[in-house]
Amino acid sequence: MARHYLHLKSGLPSWALGLTTRWALARADARVRRAIGLRRDEGLAAMDPVRAAERIRCPVALVYGTRDELTLPEFLGRLEEALPRTTMVWEVKSAGHCHHSDQPLAVEGEEYERRWKEFFTSRLTPEA
Repeated sequence: MARHYLHLKSGLPSWALGLTTRWALARADARVRRAIGLRRDEGLAAMDPVRAAERIRCPVALVYGTRDELTLPEFLGRLEEALPRTTMVWEVKSAGHCHHSDQPLAVEGEEYERRWKEFFTSRLTPEA
């Protein structure tokens, strides 16, 4: 996802971003694995997303499409309950999974941008 969105925003060729995104994702993967106690030899099947979500304490934006066939919306209720109460949840009608032609950004472009700006502005504004 990182390479996809960096390509869209920067205009750099996707292939040129491959090495840097692989490096960044490998570092992020190692940090996440340490944080949730997942050994390097354990596959993703060993990770319980709900249990991991219960440990999150920072602001979260959960955006999903009702037509997502990779992350089923039926699962998201349990995930939402496990996340902090301050989580921003947006169910995008008739949208699918990211990187697909019907991803939330493609289906609700202006609203998608507005909500993300609002989420970050409300949480990253310096205190007076």
